[in-house]
Amino acid sequence: MTRPATVVVVGDALVDVVVRPLESVQPGSDTASTIRWRSGGAAANVARAIADQGGRARLVARVGDDVAGTFLTDSLHRHGVAAHVVRDPDRSTGTVVALVGADDRDMLTDRGASAHLGPGDLRSGWLDDAAHVHVSGYALLSPTTRAAGLHAMQRAREAGIPVSVDPASAAPLRRIGADAFLTMLPPRVLLTPNADEARILAGREDVEEAASCLGARTGEVLVSRGAGGVVWSDGRTVLRRSAVAVTGTVDPVGAGDALVAGLLTARVAGHPLEVQLDEALVAAGRAVGRPGPWTG
Repeated sequence: MTRPATVVVVGDALVDVVVRPLESVQPGSDTASTIRWRSGGAAANVARAIADQGGRARLVARVGDDVAGTFLTDSLHRHGVAAHVVRDPDRSTGTVVALVGADDRDMLTDRGASAHLGPGDLRSGWLDDAAHVHVSGYALLSPTTRAAGLHAMQRAREAGIPVSVDPASAAPLRRIGADAFLTMLPPRVLLTPNADEARILAGREDVEEAASCLGARTGEVLVSRGAGGVVWSDGRTVLRRSAVAVTGTVDPVGAGDALVAGLLTARVAGHPLEVQLDEALVAAGRAVGRPGPWTG
């Protein structure tokens, strides 16, 4: 039996502290909530979701040499991710407090050791048997990790390995600016923004226009629209797919990362584009409908 091709994911591995209020938030007082630890970070989420879908994933990241770092690496190994993770003796593991509402989420972030990922952390063997390299936009948005993200893309390009990049977050994307971000990308790359990020990068309010514009510039773009599904474009053709219906508890944390993982898992398996898009939406729907966050 042929082993699945490996997707190498470069970027952040963090602990998510997921807070879901069970009532209206009471300013200055107590609010009943459920609070859980989970393995997080956009790059780690993508790698774990690929492994959970039966694919092979290798994560390149940096965590602290602390309890949280052990929690993350153990969790990744249990789920079948090959973790090329450097343990930083001087910095704590990055942590995100995610406040989850019915339709959105707010994140309070301390990137910790993950903010210091460097080219030297892409150690021997990180690119072995890789069929695809996915770079979290966080690695490009921060000056302290940008060299690592650029190095990963350059090495992949030299090896003839396809690259994808997730722009990661609207606020830092606005700060750095669309042109500065897009200029960092290889001549051809799969870009996977959400709708807000696509609007910022394309300078267009209409999501389909933004997708077409970005597809023409990067070669390919997949824009996630949450409950509105996805829009794909290569600058010439625009494809639309509806989201998978979800019933019961809705948890948006990690859904975008699962969507990317579903697409890449199907892509390296050799499936046609239409199947890739369908598998991406199924993976996102599964993540949204999961009863509570990952806890290990």
